[in-house]
Amino acid sequence: MGIINSSFRTLSAYLQEDTYYIPEYQREFSWEENELEDLWVDLTQLYEGDLRDHFLGQIVIHYNNEEDKKYIIDGQQRTSTVTILLSVLRKKFYEMYEGSLLEDAKIDGDDITTQYIGRITDRRDELKLVLGETDKKFFKDYIQKIDRMNDVNQRKLSKSEKRIYTAFNYYSKKLDEYVEDVNNVDKKYDVLNNLFTTLVKNFKVMYVETDELNEAFIIFETLNARGKDLETSDLLKNNVLRVAGNKLPDVQSSWYEMLDNLGKIDATRFIRHYWNSNHKFVREKDLYKSIRNVIDSPKKSQELVENLEHLSLAYSALDNPTEEIYFESVRLNEKLKDIKLLGAT
Repeated sequence: MGIINSSFRTLSAYLQEDTYYIPEYQREFSWEENELEDLWVDLTQLYEGDLRDHFLGQIVIHYNNEEDKKYIIDGQQRTSTVTILLSVLRKKFYEMYEGSLLEDAKIDGDDITTQYIGRITDRRDELKLVLGETDKKFFKDYIQKIDRMNDVNQRKLSKSEKRIYTAFNYYSKKLDEYVEDVNNVDKKYDVLNNLFTTLVKNFKVMYVETDELNEAFIIFETLNARGKDLETSDLLKNNVLRVAGNKLPDVQSSWYEMLDNLGKIDATRFIRHYWNSNHKFVREKDLYKSIRNVIDSPKKSQELVENLEHLSLAYSALDNPTEEIYFESVRLNEKLKDIKLLGAT
């Protein structure tokens, strides 16, 4: 059928409408302090300033008719992070109620649970957001449950679980600092309540829902193709996943292994160097179009990403010869260090 729903809506309307799922092929939670800070600055500036609204970005949803589920194709990091921030606000409201018996604080905490995070007990599972298997259990236990786990052994957490843990504690610290000079309980509640209201009522998203997965990817690409903040590698990822078909789990696994191997290296730069070594030279602005025109089947998608995964180790060693030792030849590794020292690329 195609697009079945599209509108600008508040975070409140978006989060309350349904339960949303993160597809297994999407990357785990990846926001770090820079992205967390951007959201916090946007919130406080909107609360303190003269602007009425803030555009958070687009949300692209695939409605799977067979499963009767809504999957987030674009917007999973924003949605997950907003849920974390709401969980922190809920915790602060409940702490305020326990300390001062301020009934309004308890009401706000309850509203966050029922309207935006969802209720979960041994018999009931009404969560508004369900992450992929990698993060689902920790996100549920540490973020979404009211009686959240408190004893966390950080050394046993995966990388994405650590980022979730860090995000919760980052916003907890920011909220404490924001109200630390407010001594009156009622005034402190007013600040927290206004921040909460600003977040859910004044942050807007562009919501697009389609019942065809392929079209959901196309919508994502169309919305982002000219976006200066979106890496070309993100568009490429969605294209190779879109055409992966029954190879999707393998393609997904290889893609994220490649990113892990690259570390802080720009993935778009690496992919472009690889592509230009095998195809007609293209500039970065034409890279996505060139790959999309060639990679149009599950087999081609798998071959491309497996090659990228394999070569990302060597590329990382070439880029960081002092940190990554890949080649067996001691002399070769020394020459690579010399080249790096000379500033050659």
